[in-house]
Amino acid sequence: MGRSRSRSRGRRREKEDKPADGKRSRSEESAERSREREKRRRKKQRGFMQQQSNKGSSKGGMNPSTRAGMFWDGFQWIPSESSTNNAAAAAQRKLKRLYIGNVPVGCSEELFKISLIEKMRESEIIPPDRESQSMQLLIWLHQEHQYGFVELESVEMAEKVLARLDGMLVNGNPVQIKRPNDSSVAARNIPGVAPGAVAGAPLAIAAPPVCTSRIVQISDALQYDPYSTVHEDFIDTVEDMVEGCSQHGKINAANTRIIKQEHLQLLLDAALADHVQIGHVFLEFLSMGDASQVMMKMQNRKYDGRFLRYQSFPEDKFYAHIVPLSPPQ
Repeated sequence: MGRSRSRSRGRRREKEDKPADGKRSRSEESAERSREREKRRRKKQRGFMQQQSNKGSSKGGMNPSTRAGMFWDGFQWIPSESSTNNAAAAAQRKLKRLYIGNVPVGCSEELFKISLIEKMRESEIIPPDRESQSMQLLIWLHQEHQYGFVELESVEMAEKVLARLDGMLVNGNPVQIKRPNDSSVAARNIPGVAPGAVAGAPLAIAAPPVCTSRIVQISDALQYDPYSTVHEDFIDTVEDMVEGCSQHGKINAANTRIIKQEHLQLLLDAALADHVQIGHVFLEFLSMGDASQVMMKMQNRKYDGRFLRYQSFPEDKFYAHIVPLSPPQ
C-alpha cells in the first residue's frame, strides 16, 4: 500500500510540473534523449560483457568477473587488444622463435641462455659490451628429450642466430638450431603448443634426410639457363658447395662433379636422367659420418636465396656413371 501511494504522489508531482500546454522544454527533451542513450549504451554493454563471459566459460578460462583481457577506459570495459593486433603479434613471435635440438643432458635454461649470449657476442650478433641482463630471451627446454625452443628479441636476431650459430657447442655438444616446421600455419604460443595439442609436446620439426652413403647429391645448386649460364658459373657453384660443406666433413675433392649440358646423353644411357639434372653437384666424403653431418647441417642453409636439397646417392652408380664425367675445370 505504501509503495502505491508513493507512486501516486510521484505521478501527481509530474503532472503539476508539466506545462499547462503539455509541451516540454528543450532542456527536458535533451535530458530525456540522454537518458535513453545511456540506457541503450548500458544494455549493449551488458550484452557484450555477457558474451565475453560466455566465451571465457566455454574455454575453461578464468572467472568472468575478473574481466580477463579487458580494461576500464574510464567509461566502459573494452578488449585490451584487437584481434588484428593479436594476429600480427603472433606472426612476429613465430618468426622470432627457433627450435634447439641435441641439448646436453642436465643443461638448464639459465645455462643455455648464458652460452647462447656468449656465442652471440663472439659472432657479432650483439655488441660485445651488451649486458646479459638486458637481453630479452625466452627459453624453454625439455630436459628428458634434449630439445627446446628459444624466442629472440627480433626477427633479424633470429635470422642471424639461425645462420651463424647452428652447431654451436654447449658443454661439448653441437646444438642444432632450426626453424620450427610451422611456417604454413598459425603461430603457436611458447613453448610451442598447438591448439588442441597436449602441453609439452614438441612442434613438428623438419627431419634431416637419412644418410645411406658417402656420396651427397646437391640438387639445383646451379639454376641452369641455356641463354645466360656461362662456364664460370659451373666453376663458381662447385667452389661454393665445396667451401660450405667442407666445414662439416672431409671431401675427396678429386671426385667432385657438377652436371653440365654435355653430360645429359650419358645420363640418359644410364637411366639417370630423371634423377640427375644440369646444375646438380656430387660430393664424395671420406666417411658416412662426414656425409651425414653435412646433410644435417646444410639442409636449412640458403644458397643464392633458396634452400637446396641434400640427399644420399648410391656409391655404385656414382663410381660407374658420375665419376667418369668430365670434372669441373
